[in-house]
Amino acid sequence: MNIYYCKMPNGNIGDDLNEYIWPNYLKLGGNNQNHLVIGIGSLLNVNIPQAQKYTVISAGIGYGELPSVDKNWTFIAVRGEYSKSAFNLNDDVILLDGAYLLRDCYPKPNSAVKNKIGYIPHVESLDYGDWKRVCDLANIQFIDPRLDLDDFLQTLCSCEKVMTEAMHGAIIADCYGIPWKPVKAYHHINTHKWNDWLSAFDTEASFSHINSVWYDIKIPDKDLLKNTIKKIIFKVNANLNLTPPIYPKSNDSDYIEVAGQLKELIKEEFFLNDQSQIDEKVQALKSRIQEQFN
Repeated sequence: MNIYYCKMPNGNIGDDLNEYIWPNYLKLGGNNQNHLVIGIGSLLNVNIPQAQKYTVISAGIGYGELPSVDKNWTFIAVRGEYSKSAFNLNDDVILLDGAYLLRDCYPKPNSAVKNKIGYIPHVESLDYGDWKRVCDLANIQFIDPRLDLDDFLQTLCSCEKVMTEAMHGAIIADCYGIPWKPVKAYHHINTHKWNDWLSAFDTEASFSHINSVWYDIKIPDKDLLKNTIKKIIFKVNANLNLTPPIYPKSNDSDYIEVAGQLKELIKEEFFLNDQSQIDEKVQALKSRIQEQFN
């Protein structure tokens, strides 16, 4: 059997967790290549490759049309209540993002440095603006979601708290008992995914909004009018399922302003899900995986 997940060319920690976690619990490869195991990520859509058998072990909804599900599908776990409802699943399905298995495979590498705060931008946000510069101006630890797991964990776990646009940045922090705060700087941050995850713990995300920053991104002449119209539309409704508009290059004062916004957010409330509830759900997921595959 194979694990199905998203693989980005330059890496993305949330997707890459599939490579680190599942070999600890599943015998992958072999002759049965018609059994597709759907892993960590917003994968439950019509883009799933054809197979004779599907087993969902923690994926969620979030992008695109839902797949057609029949007797060849088995749901062990999904990310949260939204995903459960989308497929009308029974109550015996486990509600948990598989990223929580990480702590079972990788002990916390180090202790936090006193008063050190981290910031994790969404991987797509790195294409739009210089978030390392923002973090340097704010005296905050920049945590690149494209890092490999060892470097990501070393950097994350050196922080007392973390602000993050990346949902799996928050989940990994939650996994290791590091308080986290959801932040949104761009329209592409999918709040529905966050609330799907957090519904498993009977809560929801409370986002802090900060300004975006922009590189000098050239817009083709043929797209200038479309981009202008999108700016107008997004002023009215920023939650549309459209590619967001591009804005002019940020100047020094723009970067300083966003750095100041991050520094102010440090004073506000951070979050942690109940660790005993996490442990209970992790044990339930491990047991169900063992029952299903061994």
